[in-house]
Amino acid sequence: MTSPRPRTLRRLAGVPMAVSLTIVAAGMPAVAQEPTASATAPLDGEVTLYTSVTQDTVDAVLGALAEQHPGLRVEVFRAPTGELDARIASELRSGGIGADVLWVTDPLSLQRYDAAGMLAPLDAEALAAVPPEYRT
Repeated sequence: MTSPRPRTLRRLAGVPMAVSLTIVAAGMPAVAQEPTASATAPLDGEVTLYTSVTQDTVDAVLGALAEQHPGLRVEVFRAPTGELDARIASELRSGGIGADVLWVTDPLSLQRYDAAGMLAPLDAEALAAVPPEYRT
């Protein structure tokens, strides 16, 4: 296995699954490196997703995402919260995280990532793309 790339996490609302996702900016397709890109602009390239969400939910969301962004390829690592946290911690100790996107279900894990300075604020344009009923 190659060494994970150092990354900075960002929240992204430019894609349907973004309400619950945290995205890693370094090495991402152009839309992630240019946060001001239109939330409706097509996404392409490759994204590595780490998630603890159920497989049925992942399949449904990624299916809808593929319809809207057929050029975007998503590589998924799905595991229970504890295993996912352990993988992320191990990768961080090794110099970086291998995921481009974290879609976690445990608020305590997300709080730890935030406290560690791993998250960036959601920009106004991306937030505007999130329907009000999905904002917290």
